[in-house]
Amino acid sequence: MNQQKLINDLNRVFNPNDKSVKELLRLVSAAKGKQVADLSYYINNGIQWNADAKPEDVVRVLNDLKQLQVEVHKAEQNGVEGLSAACGLILNDLPYKTNADVAKLQSRVNNAKLGLDVYNALTDKQSDVVDKIANVVSHDVKPAPIKHSAEMDELMHTNFDRYHPQATRKALAKIAYRNATDKSPVELIYHHVNEMSMDLDNVIDFALKNNVNQNVLKDKVRKVIAKNQQKDLLDGKWERAVSQSFSKEAKNFQRIFVTELKARQVQASAAAFKHMGYKRFKTYTRHSNNVCRYCMGMDAKAAYIDDLQHGVNAPPYHPYCGCNIEPAI
Repeated sequence: MNQQKLINDLNRVFNPNDKSVKELLRLVSAAKGKQVADLSYYINNGIQWNADAKPEDVVRVLNDLKQLQVEVHKAEQNGVEGLSAACGLILNDLPYKTNADVAKLQSRVNNAKLGLDVYNALTDKQSDVVDKIANVVSHDVKPAPIKHSAEMDELMHTNFDRYHPQATRKALAKIAYRNATDKSPVELIYHHVNEMSMDLDNVIDFALKNNVNQNVLKDKVRKVIAKNQQKDLLDGKWERAVSQSFSKEAKNFQRIFVTELKARQVQASAAAFKHMGYKRFKTYTRHSNNVCRYCMGMDAKAAYIDDLQHGVNAPPYHPYCGCNIEPAI
């Protein structure tokens, strides 16, 4: 086995600089453009925030909501779990009477759609990674000089534990404190969609309610808007506040996207190794100055494939982890 060729080929399958990551960021940027355009209708046209919304505006947002529900239902029919519940947390019991109501509902429908698009981009790339790993391993790895049973063929159907750093060392404890998670990809993505929705609710409240008289600031609204955003909103630069919220969540989506894909790549690699007769794997770091101390300490450490646990004995050991695995006898 040519170790370096295997690692190079694995890095070509997926790495944090993959074009799919750039496509993800373009997807978020396009969603921000739609959000700004929709909110501009309400904020920049002197609309009374507490007046009843126009019937055609209500129809438009409800049509968008129905379309989202169709897409969510289709995804769940294809096996995606928890999507309705995640969207429900964002959209549940939202009114659609006043201009402020409809503006918020439109914002949240847009955000929920973005969450679904991010999840679809992740799962599409995961399928691509699994397909490519099978091809890479078959070309770069020789079968292990040991016998294996047909049971090994079932490994691809095994559910590996999700990556979850454990606090067994001081360095790892710090990583676990910042990054530990046992949430599904849907939960991870929609956690940040919900945060963005709450941010934009505050922007809508502030911009619409002060559009009549920008010199009047409600104390309640003052408290829910970050101080560094208040001046921008009063100056009519509410778009900057929206951009800040999207920029923050784009980083979160990127972190989830890269880390989840690395986890899937490691799972597919381990399954392929076991299918070829290997019982163990070992970690291979990038061998550069960018490797963190914990990953450096895990370099060349071996573990049994049946005991694979992300963040414990296999990559990703932390978000954006660039380590890979190779077979070990």
